[in-house]
Amino acid sequence: MARLSRMSGKDGLAPHHRVGPDTRVEGSYIVVVADDADPRAVAERAGVTPRHVLPRMPAFTADLTDAQLDAVRRDPHVSEVVDNARGGAPEGTDWADWHAQYDDPQSTLPRRLIAVQSQIRAFLDERPPGPLRMVSMCAGQGRDILGVLADHPRRHDVTGRLVELNPDLAADATTSARAAGLAGIEVRVGDAAQSDSYAGAAPADLVLACGIFGNITNAAIKRTVGFLPQLCAAGATVIWTRHRDEPDLVPTVCDWFTASGFALRWLSDKSEPYGVGVHTLTVEPTPLTPGERIFRFIR
Repeated sequence: MARLSRMSGKDGLAPHHRVGPDTRVEGSYIVVVADDADPRAVAERAGVTPRHVLPRMPAFTADLTDAQLDAVRRDPHVSEVVDNARGGAPEGTDWADWHAQYDDPQSTLPRRLIAVQSQIRAFLDERPPGPLRMVSMCAGQGRDILGVLADHPRRHDVTGRLVELNPDLAADATTSARAAGLAGIEVRVGDAAQSDSYAGAAPADLVLACGIFGNITNAAIKRTVGFLPQLCAAGATVIWTRHRDEPDLVPTVCDWFTASGFALRWLSDKSEPYGVGVHTLTVEPTPLTPGERIFRFIR
């Protein structure tokens, strides 16, 4: 039976990746089906007329009556039902202005950023001398990694790629990298949900997956965690984030990392409104598969 979850959009880490009003998903619910299931067939069995069918997710969106919702949740081919009533990003959102919250002492974003940066510093401090490769998924302005490398003694040991879909935010990251003299850091405008975006950058010693898990379905989080060994070098470190809204999924995400061959190294305190996790790969890395879609933002 599928679980019902509400995507609150309170991850507060990369909402600029939530789709805009021209492309965002409409419908009171997003019904995510198994990879080998047909969204249309699932909808038909429940007596539902989909508003949108997303075959690559695979999923459909629809306004559901209570009876239809019950039928959908009981369908063995349904993996998750997401309450989409809150919609996506508001019209006219200026994501550059949104990022100004990082400079607002009343926001939780600076605290989350400090937590991530402290773990990046710990990674750099503990690694033996030599070159290091990093990858940042949905990098935004790159404040986490660039803010650390700007004054870290190992700044020139690190090469890597920041993948960001929004060209304005990618331009901000490029400007910051150049200003800090980080010649080894590439900022690529591209879809972080496509495996091809990491060709030539993986395998990496450090993988940042921040601002993703609050904006995709639970099934997609699990699938993304399972994909991460494709981005990792042997013994790589992954730093990830997820909000702590109820129902708190952070413990489950940790379980998914364990099942995918990672060991927990550090986890932020549950009293914080955000979750920051650090995991280390303990199994052999997996070769990168070209042409694979890893996840799809639903916000």
